Amino acid sequence: MPEKNLDVSVEAGARFAFCVHSHQPAGNSPDVLEKVYGKSYLPFFEKMYEHPGIMLNAHFSGYLLEWLIKMHPEYVDMLKEMVSRGQLEILGGGIYEPILAAVPLDDAVGQIKELNSLVLKTFGTYPGGMWLAERVWEPHLPEVIKQSGLTYTLVDDLGFMNAGIPRESLSGYYTSEFNGSEVAVFPINLEIRDSIPFSGYIKALNNIERASTRNSGKLIVFGDDCEKFGSWPGTYEDVYKKKWLERFLTGLEKRNIETVHFSDYKERESTTGMVYLPTCSYPEMMTWALDPADQKKAESLMKKRGMGKSRLMLGAHWRNFLTKYSESLQLYRKIRFVSGMVQEAGVDHEARMHLYRGEANDAMWHGVFGGIYLPLLRMKSYSSLIHAQKLAEHSLRRVEYFRRFGSDLMRKDSFCISTGGLWVYGGASHGLEVEEIDLKDAALNLTDSLTRREEEYHASIQRILKRGSRKKGNIGKGVFVKDIGDISSLIYDHSPRRSFKDHFIGTGEGIEEHMVSADEDLHLHSTFTEMANEERFWISRSYRANFRNASIGIDKEISVRKKSNQLTAAYRFSGISSEGDTLRLGSEINLSAFSSDFDSITVNGRRIESLKGRAFETSTLALDYHDLNLRVVVDVSGSKLFWVYPVETISNSEEGLETILQGVCVMPVTELSEGGRFEISIKAMDIPAERRW
Repeated sequence: MPEKNLDVSVEAGARFAFCVHSHQPAGNSPDVLEKVYGKSYLPFFEKMYEHPGIMLNAHFSGYLLEWLIKMHPEYVDMLKEMVSRGQLEILGGGIYEPILAAVPLDDAVGQIKELNSLVLKTFGTYPGGMWLAERVWEPHLPEVIKQSGLTYTLVDDLGFMNAGIPRESLSGYYTSEFNGSEVAVFPINLEIRDSIPFSGYIKALNNIERASTRNSGKLIVFGDDCEKFGSWPGTYEDVYKKKWLERFLTGLEKRNIETVHFSDYKERESTTGMVYLPTCSYPEMMTWALDPADQKKAESLMKKRGMGKSRLMLGAHWRNFLTKYSESLQLYRKIRFVSGMVQEAGVDHEARMHLYRGEANDAMWHGVFGGIYLPLLRMKSYSSLIHAQKLAEHSLRRVEYFRRFGSDLMRKDSFCISTGGLWVYGGASHGLEVEEIDLKDAALNLTDSLTRREEEYHASIQRILKRGSRKKGNIGKGVFVKDIGDISSLIYDHSPRRSFKDHFIGTGEGIEEHMVSADEDLHLHSTFTEMANEERFWISRSYRANFRNASIGIDKEISVRKKSNQLTAAYRFSGISSEGDTLRLGSEINLSAFSSDFDSITVNGRRIESLKGRAFETSTLALDYHDLNLRVVVDVSGSKLFWVYPVETISNSEEGLETILQGVCVMPVTELSEGGRFEISIKAMDIPAERRW
C-alpha cells in the first residue's frame, strides 16, 4: 500500500486538487439511482481505486450515501479502504443538500452536523470541510460553516473575480469571515472544470500545469459533478470505453503534477489572502436565475463583446428563483412555516429529519439541472414537510386552528386552516383562492401543480426539433430533444395556477379557448372575514369583478369540515350588469400529478392521456390516481358541466427537452344568474376496491 505524500509544500511542479460531488435528490427513483450508480459512481471510483497514488476529494450527499450503504455495501467498503489508505478525503455538507442561504440558520447548522455524523459513522473520519449545495454562496456563510465544526468550502472562481481578483491570479485558498468566524474558501477553476472530461486529456493536463506554475506552484482546483463522468449523455463512451479517465490519471502520475487533499494543503500552506465574496454561484446557475428576456439579453451581450464567462457576467443570485417561480416561493414559505413549528415544539430527531428532507434544494429551481418541473421531487419535498408538521402539531397538541399570516413573506392576506385531516392554505386576494390542500395522513399536497411559463430556450424550439437528438458533450452548453412529440404543450398561463380561481367565460367560448388563454380577471374592493363553529372553519369574501362590459357581485365562502377530508367553496351572485352577453363562471381547481404518469390517472374511468380538453356533463367527477390508491371526488350543485384537461409543460433537463404532466385542471362551469348559487366540494378517499387496478 503506497504511503500518502503529506509534503505538499515542495516548490517543483504543479499542485492539483481533484474533487467530485455525487448527489441524488431525496426521494429520487431507485431505478434512476441504479442507472447513475452503474454509469458514474461505480466505474469512476473503481478507476480511482486502481491509481492509489492519486489523491481524491469527494462529497456524497446524504440521501445518496444512505442508499449506497443500504444497497451497495461492497462499494462503501471500497470507499472506506480508499479513506484508510490515505487516498480519499470525504467532504461534508447539508445532509439533504439544502441551499444553506435559503433555510433557517439552525436548520443549516443542523443539516451539516447530521452529515458530519453520518460520515464519521461510515468512514471513521470527521470531515474537515464541506461541499456547498449548488455552490450558492452568501456572505454570512462563514458563520454557518464555522458553527458546524468545519473549516473550508469551495466556490466558483466567478465569485472571486467579482470580488476584484483576476482569474489568472487565483490559486491556493483564501480566507473569508463573517462576524469574526473565519473559513478557508478554495476557488474552483472554470477553465479546468469545463475541460474535464470534455477536452482531450492532454489539453486538460496542460491547463492544470499552466494555471499552477504561473502562480508559483500554488494549488489549482477542479470541483464538479461525478455524474459528468459517465451519466451525462455521451460521456460513458468517452470516459470509460475510450479510456479518457484512465489516460488522464496516468498523465497525472507521469507528469510533475501533485494531487492533494484540501485539509492537508490548508494545514501546510498559508492563505493567499482575505476575500469578501459577493452572493454568487456557478455561472450557469446565475444565468438560469434570470427571467427569459434578461437571459437573452445577457447571452447576446456576451456574444457581441466576446466576453465568455468573464467577471462582467453576473446574472442573478439564487434567491431570484423564489420570485421567478411562484411554486418555489410557496415551497420556501412552507419550509419556513414548518421549521418554525418544529423549533417551537422541540420535537424529536424523526421530525427534524423529515424537515431536512423537505428542505432539499432540488425542487426549488430550474436550469439544465434543478427539479421544479419534476412532480416527483416536489411531491417528496411536500411529503417530508407534511410529516414534520404533523409530528410538530402532535407535540404541541395543536390540531384544529385557523391562522392568518401577518408578514409580506407569508402574504398578509393569506391563511392556514388546520383540521384533523387537512391543512388548507390560501389567500383573500384575487377572489379567495386556495394555494395548497394537504392530506395529513397520506402526506400529499393535492394541489401541487405548476404554472406554464416561458423559458428562454422555448424561443429556439423549432430549430431544436429540426436538429433532433442530443449530441455528446457538456450538457450545460446547449439544449437538445428527449421526448416532446409536438409543441402543443407550449402554452403559457397569465397567472399562477391556484384552486377555486374564478374565470368569467363569454358567449361562444369553450374549453379549447380557455386551455390556451384564460382571461385575467379584475377583482375590486372586497371584505374578508373568517369564522368557526364546532363542525367547520370558514372564510368568506364579497367582491365585485369586471369582465369585458359586465360587472358581477360575488359572495364567496371557503369552508373546511373539522372531522372529514372535505373542502367546500360556495358562491352567490348578485348585482349582475351585462350588455346581453350570457356569462358563465368557471372555478378552476388544479390537482397534482404527483409521481403519476398519463397511464395511471383516470377521470370518471377515462385515462387522462385522452383528455386533451374534454367537457363532462355531470355533477360528480372522480379523479383516480391508481399508483397511489387515491381518489379525489369533486361534487357540484348549481351546475352539471366540468371542463377537464391535463396541464403539461415543455422543459429542459440534462437529458433534453421533454413534455411533463404537471397536473389536471378540473373546472366546474355554471351560468350566472341574479341570486344564483353554485357550490363545489372536494373530498379525498381510497379508490373503491372494484375500481382498483
